[in-house]
Amino acid sequence: MVGVHQHYRRMLRAGRLQKDDAQRNVLQHLSALERALAPAPMWRRWRRAPPPRSLYIHGPVGGGKSMLMDLFYTHCAVEKKRRVHFHAFMQHVHARRAELRKQKSGKRRSAQPLMQFVDELRGEVQLLCFDEFHVSNIADAGLLHRLVQRMLERKMVLVATSNDAPRDLYQGGLQRERFVPFIALVEEAFDVCALEARHDYRRAAADGAAGESSGDFSGHWFVTRDASARTHFEACVRRLCAPHQPQPGSLSGQGRAVFFDQLVPGVARISYDKLCGLPLGARDYLVLAHHLHSLVLDDVPPLGGKERDACWRFITLLDILYDHRIRLVASSSESLERVWQPMLDAPRTVPRQKQAILRARSRLEQMSRPDWGRRKADGKEA
Repeated sequence: MVGVHQHYRRMLRAGRLQKDDAQRNVLQHLSALERALAPAPMWRRWRRAPPPRSLYIHGPVGGGKSMLMDLFYTHCAVEKKRRVHFHAFMQHVHARRAELRKQKSGKRRSAQPLMQFVDELRGEVQLLCFDEFHVSNIADAGLLHRLVQRMLERKMVLVATSNDAPRDLYQGGLQRERFVPFIALVEEAFDVCALEARHDYRRAAADGAAGESSGDFSGHWFVTRDASARTHFEACVRRLCAPHQPQPGSLSGQGRAVFFDQLVPGVARISYDKLCGLPLGARDYLVLAHHLHSLVLDDVPPLGGKERDACWRFITLLDILYDHRIRLVASSSESLERVWQPMLDAPRTVPRQKQAILRARSRLEQMSRPDWGRRKADGKEA
C-alpha cells in the first residue's frame, strides 16, 4: 500500500501541490505515526510496545492541515478508523450520553455514561481523526478532559487539526479554568505540531476561479445589486433544480424541522434570515448535510451589526457544509471580500472570534469556486 509520504511526492510531481517546507514538517510527523500504526511483523507481536502517541496539528487557515490529515487517513493501514468533523462528533457524544442516561437496568441508571460511550466507540474505532478542533461552548469544554483521557486509556489514537494551539483553545470562554486540565493533557499526551504556512491555498484557488468569472458573480456567490446579476443567479438555481419543479417543504432529524421556500431531491432554497436568524444549531444544520448536495441561500447581508448571533450560526453552517462538501449557491448585496468586514471591524470582536471569522472566510472563498461540490451534485460522490 502506498504510504502518505509517497502519495504526497506523487502529488508534487503531478503539479497538484506546491513545495511547502511547513507541510513537509507536518508530513514527517504523520509518516512516523503511520509507521507506528502499521501491523507489526509476526516475530515482533509478542513484544508489548507502547501505543503510538496522538497528534495535534495547528496553524493558520488554508495552510493544508485538513489536506494532509486526509492523505494520512486515506493511506494509513488501520482498519478501524474514522474521520469526523469536531462539531458533528460532539453532537453525537451529547446525544449518546443522553440515551445512556435514560437506559435503566432494573431501577438503576447506566453508570458513567461517558465512559460507556468511549468503550462502545473503542470497539469500532482505533484511529479517530478530528477536523477543525475548535471549542466554543461550555458544554464541550467541561466534557473534553474526561472524554479524551478515557480514549487514551483505551489506547485510541487521535489526530486533530485546529487553527488554535492547545493553550489558545477556548480563550475567554465561560469557566475556562475547568478547561485548563484538558490543555495540560494535550500538551503532555499528544505530539503538538505547528503548520506555519506562508500561503492560504484555499484563498489562492478561489482567487483563480474568480479571475475566470465575469460580471457580478464569482462561481457560486452572486452579488445581486442589479437585474443582470439576479438573472444569472436564478438561472443557476434552475439548473440545480432541473428537471424537478421546486415546492415548499421541510427536512427534520434529531433537531427541529427546517422549512424551505423550495425543495427538490438534493436541493433546498431558503433565505439567510430564515436559516440563520432563527435559533438553530449544528444539530439542525447537520440534517441538511444528510439530505442535500446543494443549498441555495438568498440575501446574505453584510455580516455583523446587531444580528451577531445569526452571523455565528452562519459560520457554524459553513463549517458543516464545507466538511460534507455541500454546494452553496448564495446571493448577497456584498462581495465575498466585503461581506465579512463589519464583523472583523467590530470592536466587540475579540482575537479568538476573528480567527474563527478568517477560517470561515477562507472556506467560503474556496466553496465559491465553480467546481466546489460538483462531484457530489453529479452523483459521483457519496
